Amino acid sequence: MDCSICYDLYDKEKSPYIGNCGHSFCLECWEKSAYMNLYRCPLCKKSMLKSTILKNYLAAEIIETNDVIKLDSLIEKYQECNENFLNKLKKVKDIDNEIKELKEKKKELVDIYKKESQGIIIRANIKANIIIKNSKKIAFSILKETKNVVSNINKIYEDISNEKILLENSIDKIHKKINEVTTE
Repeated sequence: MDCSICYDLYDKEKSPYIGNCGHSFCLECWEKSAYMNLYRCPLCKKSMLKSTILKNYLAAEIIETNDVIKLDSLIEKYQECNENFLNKLKKVKDIDNEIKELKEKKKELVDIYKKESQGIIIRANIKANIIIKNSKKIAFSILKETKNVVSNINKIYEDISNEKILLENSIDKIHKKINEVTTE
């Protein structure tokens, strides 16, 4: 509720006062309407003495009751918002953990593929050296083995590229989940 003249909200410090005409305003607005101990209602223009302008206790009590109800409602809304925020925060943390796990898995897979690639290359080089020392017949076998090694390396490279794409897609999906959670 507010004063219909100055539009200030009524509260414990600013209470409504009622004139004998039945209209209520804040005391400051009644004071502004005074002229030589005569008060004039700003709405109906009825003249009255200051002693006939009294605090409107019924309206003041309604205002105080409304303030308590509003405060309870605000507390309830705050608790609900806080709970929603905590739930969203938990979801974000869960998604962060998933991202960390996926990054670790990606690193492990890349390390495995690197080691396998290096091992294949080392084994191929050893075999190639032995074959070159023995004969030209073996040289043909080396060429064949080298082609197999290159093919394996290409397959591994392709596997690594596919894993990378899958991991990037997973990370993109997780980022989308994060965006959805944070915009809720």
